[in-house]
Amino acid sequence: MENSKQRLVASVLVDGRIGGPQRRAVQVGTVLREKGWDTLPVFPSMGSELPDYVAAHGFRSATLSLSRLRRRGKIWSIFRYLLRFPIEVWSLIRLFRKHRVDLVHANSLFAFQAVVAARLAGRPVVWHFNDMALPRNLCVLVTKFLAPLATMRVYSSRNVQAFHRDRNVAATALLYPPVDLDRFKPSGARREDEGEMRLIAVGNVNPLKGYHDLIAALGTLGNLDTPWRLDIAGAKLETAADYLSELEVAIKRHGLERRVVFLGAVDDVAALLPDHDIFIMCSRSESGPMVLLEAMACGLPPVATDVGFVREVVTDGESGLIVPPDDSSALAGAIRHMIEDATFRQQVAANVRDAIAPSYTIAGAAVAHDAVYRRMMRRY
Repeated sequence: MENSKQRLVASVLVDGRIGGPQRRAVQVGTVLREKGWDTLPVFPSMGSELPDYVAAHGFRSATLSLSRLRRRGKIWSIFRYLLRFPIEVWSLIRLFRKHRVDLVHANSLFAFQAVVAARLAGRPVVWHFNDMALPRNLCVLVTKFLAPLATMRVYSSRNVQAFHRDRNVAATALLYPPVDLDRFKPSGARREDEGEMRLIAVGNVNPLKGYHDLIAALGTLGNLDTPWRLDIAGAKLETAADYLSELEVAIKRHGLERRVVFLGAVDDVAALLPDHDIFIMCSRSESGPMVLLEAMACGLPPVATDVGFVREVVTDGESGLIVPPDDSSALAGAIRHMIEDATFRQQVAANVRDAIAPSYTIAGAAVAHDAVYRRMMRRY
């Protein structure tokens, strides 16, 4: 494929809000232009933020109805999804033909409409899996019976691929989520001279993020000589209001009212992270997590649970500390060690940005996407 001839990739996103897959499609798509690929993001209409973001980076986009099954969907929502499915498939087929799409990238397990539409329209399609929050048996069944419909299937980490029990080397590849090293970077001045150790956790407030384990862990650290505080940056979801109330009760029970602060949703995480000393990720399940790479790029030594691609990114004891999920005691011990051992903490902070492998950068991700797309075009 010569660079003088641009091929068009329809990147189908089932969420019309800005998030990891949406940023990846645009950031990687920008570099892919130099390699002969143009990107057409396709997503449901959910306000102007995502269309404006896409347009600001010089991309066209298309919006149409894309239903998705909820993790805890009611019978009516399942019926509605099945009812809309053929209509949405037909709409995608028409869109692929109208824009003369050469290849389809279906982002997430929920983008099944795009997989079916691509096959019916005669286009090669890559199905991108990045979710470990769904029941494993469901993911395995999808991989076994539905995933072969795609020309290729890609996973966001080895751990996600193992979760799906997909051992077909010939039809699979890895596409790691990239971090923007130009946007996420250290501030240049360390904060530790201010006396108080500032910890930060980033993620919407819901049970999967494991904040209850973090509060329980911090409840045992009141006797540290070094003063500390924790900022939690993440939206307070209406669907998890009861969980937030439980966390607030736990905070009061442990006497942490002045040490734990919920910041709510934060627009510019890149500006927030460098103003902290230690990053904590306590999730019970993750496909990534992307924010771990962002924190490392900002020079924050991480304490993270062993989920997603954490072990593929962090070397335990060298570029951070890894603990089992759902283990508040182990989490407390790791946080205590990171706070009390200044030499270790500063050593990790000095090297953690360099520990990010090239495959986790935007340039590296673009090379990997290009290789997958070329491989698909040769096979199709």
